[in-house]
Amino acid sequence: MLNLIRLREQAEYSDGRASTGAEAYSAYSDLSAPVFQALGGKSFGAADMN
Repeated sequence: MLNLIRLREQAEYSDGRASTGAEAYSAYSDLSAPVFQALGGKSFGAADMN
C-alpha cells in the first residue's frame, strides 16, 4: 500500500488542543504501527514530514 498524504499546518481537534498536522500524524503512526505490523504489514521509505 502506498500512502500519499497532505498535512495541515495545524491539526483540528474537537477538544481544542493544539498540534501541528505533522505532530498529529506522528501520534497516529505511533498508535497504528504496532497494529499494522501485527497484521503482517511493513513500513519502509518513510520521509521527513516537515
